[in-house]
Amino acid sequence: ETINSAWRNLEEIAVREMANEGINPSHITFRYGIYARYIGQLESFDTPLTFGHVHTADDIDRLTEAFENVYTKIYPEGARFPEAGYAITEVYVQAVAPKPVPVIREYDLEG
Repeated sequence: ETINSAWRNLEEIAVREMANEGINPSHITFRYGIYARYIGQLESFDTPLTFGHVHTADDIDRLTEAFENVYTKIYPEGARFPEAGYAITEVYVQAVAPKPVPVIREYDLEG
């Protein structure tokens, strides 16, 4: 539940910040991700996710699968080391809203 709590907290912060900018909270969508690594590694890898909740063992499998997909895009398959275990070092939420379109007035040319 720690990951879920962190995501919900980040969502609340994002909604508040965007509301302060005049963005209607109902227009906000969220993208989720983690920074993960194999235990013993120094570098964590940005792992975007297609979901924003972790409730079951299947959800954990989806997290590790997403990390493995990112990892094998950077390193060859033989560099994988799932036996070491996984560490999630950070979680993030990206709040996205439609960009306001400015109203451009048209004027008749004179002269």
